[in-house]
Amino acid sequence: MAGIFINYRRDDAPGIAGRLFDYLATKFSRDDLFMDVDAMKPGMDFAKQLDHQVAQCRVLLAVIGPHWFDAKDKSGARRLDSAKDYVRVELASALERDIAVIPILVDGAVLPAEDSLSDDLKPPARRHALELRHTRFAADAEAIVHALEPVVPRRSMLWPLVGAGIAEIVVVGVIAVLWPKLKAKPAAPSPVAVAAQPAPLTPSAVSPPPVQPVAPKLAAPQMQAATPPAASSVLQPPSPQSIKLDEIMNNVAFKGSIYHVGEIADPPACQAACRGDTHCAACTYTHPAAAGAPAHCSLKVVIPAELPDSCCISAVERLPPPELRGPPPVPAGMTGVLPGIELEGGTYRSFNGNDAAPENCRAACRADSQCVAWDYVRPGVISADARCFLKNKPTFQVGSPCCIAGFEQPQAK
Repeated sequence: MAGIFINYRRDDAPGIAGRLFDYLATKFSRDDLFMDVDAMKPGMDFAKQLDHQVAQCRVLLAVIGPHWFDAKDKSGARRLDSAKDYVRVELASALERDIAVIPILVDGAVLPAEDSLSDDLKPPARRHALELRHTRFAADAEAIVHALEPVVPRRSMLWPLVGAGIAEIVVVGVIAVLWPKLKAKPAAPSPVAVAAQPAPLTPSAVSPPPVQPVAPKLAAPQMQAATPPAASSVLQPPSPQSIKLDEIMNNVAFKGSIYHVGEIADPPACQAACRGDTHCAACTYTHPAAAGAPAHCSLKVVIPAELPDSCCISAVERLPPPELRGPPPVPAGMTGVLPGIELEGGTYRSFNGNDAAPENCRAACRADSQCVAWDYVRPGVISADARCFLKNKPTFQVGSPCCIAGFEQPQAK
């Protein structure tokens, strides 16, 4: 269940909605967030799917930009008056169920007058709205987080604690080994550099060898262009030969490449959901958070890299089609890009459709001074069409056959 539903109009405020999504993903789980209608399955009733997604959320953020109210369709009619307008469908569905609705005003937008709205949309005009300004984004976004916390508690971040615990064990072990030698030789020894690798988390019997978590990469401030990571430093997806189908992998998470998320009671139910969906190749079950957030099940069309994480249990149900087992082809003449790399976080703008091609992703990033990196997601992975995501801050790099990525310039100070 996505506890936080982000309602926005694509031609009104898509960039800031994506940026808000990524900011909230640093405070809550990405599984707690839902924002894009394209994440829904094709071939099913549009209104019913929207109604189902909204019915599961705890709070809806109505992102209102300057054209939210008066956007027109091709015939010149106001979209908000149409029963097929997804913004209206989502908002009316939440209000009908008495789900908390928080208006978020961006780019100087104001709440529409109550008498200008139909009866089923009047309540937001009477509710306290929060601002989200480009010049004060961090402060305004944090205010939104505080407003959400009573409804959707933050997830506890266990991984730093696990890493700190491992580091402490390593230090104690090194001291235990060196202490007898130091005690036997009272003379001051010459400086010795001790290199110790943290002990990996113990994997389940059916999981592949443990790997280290990927740290965000960012070019040094004095550099003129961002330096992409070495291929060996990026967590890579498993090879088809190493995959064991239909087996549970404890303490393993498949990061990124999510096309569907739902609230699931237990790991077997998550595995069954993947098994029953012919598009699903792999799934990750996320345990309930210590703060009380419910468990989640993420379904993947591709098989991303495996990350050791006590949050999760994963499984691979079937191999994806051959064309989805390797990264998208790099267009001829395009150099300096990273095939098979997905960048998690940092999105401030995205676009899809015919314009979403690797060359256009890179061109859009290079033309924007705040863009430091981009990634291209092939069609059929997170939605039916391709996507371009522009990034303005450090990101996590995960190997996945979904994507092509590129680094263009250092992060602005």
